[in-house]
Amino acid sequence: VNITFDGEVTGFELGDIQVTHATVNNLTGSGSTYTATLAPTSLCNSITIEVPANVVTGANNLPNLAATQVSMGTVDTIDPTIAGPADVVANTSDNGTDDCTTTVALGSPITDDNCFVATVVAQVNGTQIDPDTYAFGIGATTVTWIVSDDAGNTASCEQTVTVEERLDNLVAMAKDLTVQLDASGQVTITPGQVDDGSNYGCNKAPNLSLDRDTFTCDDVDTPVTVTLTATHGNNSDMATATVTVEAAGNCESATVAFTIEAIEDVTLPENTVYTSVIPVLSGNAKSPLTWTLGGIDAGAFSINDSTGVVTMIARDFEAPADANTDNVYEVSITATDSERNSSETSWTVTVENDPVDEMPSQVPSSFPMIPTAFTPNGDGANDTWIIDDLSEDASVRIYDRHGTIIFSSDDGYIRPWDGTSRGSSLPAGSYLYAIQDGPNTYKGTVTILL
Repeated sequence: VNITFDGEVTGFELGDIQVTHATVNNLTGSGSTYTATLAPTSLCNSITIEVPANVVTGANNLPNLAATQVSMGTVDTIDPTIAGPADVVANTSDNGTDDCTTTVALGSPITDDNCFVATVVAQVNGTQIDPDTYAFGIGATTVTWIVSDDAGNTASCEQTVTVEERLDNLVAMAKDLTVQLDASGQVTITPGQVDDGSNYGCNKAPNLSLDRDTFTCDDVDTPVTVTLTATHGNNSDMATATVTVEAAGNCESATVAFTIEAIEDVTLPENTVYTSVIPVLSGNAKSPLTWTLGGIDAGAFSINDSTGVVTMIARDFEAPADANTDNVYEVSITATDSERNSSETSWTVTVENDPVDEMPSQVPSSFPMIPTAFTPNGDGANDTWIIDDLSEDASVRIYDRHGTIIFSSDDGYIRPWDGTSRGSSLPAGSYLYAIQDGPNTYKGTVTILL
């Protein structure tokens, strides 16, 4: 520092210079001009310098007047120090918003300065943030902490914030779909057509699959429920949707009607249980089938829901239960498949009178020899059912287990039964017979042995 008086002085010494926040050394000079060296004792405060009155002698031996106090600033070039908080790992679900971002408790850096710390701020990509409210996205984000002192010196450090994505929130979402068959009567759909925003994590798309993706004419007019499965890693979720299939006219040729083959009318003796044959279907019936009874005498019959076989309890000729009271029972059956196609057939079951019921008991003069079995196997022995001692007017009826007449003779049984019906050999088994010989009636069973 230079000290100049307005005239030559004597007696100016180092101790005459009063300073604050510094030390003064090395005073040199003479007359009216002097130089001293100042060494600041603090860079944080301004230095004041003054020369008080009456410390030197000037011309005419007069003392000096006090000099005006001079203040001079110091230059603080020392940077502050900063130690950042530890790196942080967080999850998008931490703040409960499930919006793929989260706030994070960053902590605070440790700062120091030789003078004074003026400010501490946090920045992301050069923009100052509020550490308490900033929403961090998925991935790694660098937070830069900057400290400044009152001299404008700065220092910085970095903190890494890593936000992980929540991956256990997989959800499958499906929507209903209407599709139209192509010219070949088929259509294939993709999982994406049924998907309605299935996701996991932060709106990421999972792997999708369908339990069924191909539809044909069989699915027309019948909504089909499909299951959409979303998977990611070991996680999975499912949702269902309804697929409505439209034919657009190209399924007409694919629809094949079915019919029930005709069931023959049956005549059976009174007091005989009736069981129909198993209905035979031709065509393309779609399972499952529903069987229903019809006809004016439907109430006299029962039907097996699974097979369509019709039965009727034994009926008394003298007490008819049919609608027309003529012992001709009219019945029909209808089969309906799963596509509402149907077919119907009808037939009659006639209950025949047994004359023995109206005749007084008589003891015949002789009994015919009626074998209980024969072997129509073509070996030349016992190939026909031979009955001796029948009159010329005797009639013979043979019935199968359904009550259908398979053989009849009204000429005295001159041609014995050979175990056939309409030219075809019958299987081994027992068959019901009824023989009327004058006033005498004989009933029983005969067995075909092969």
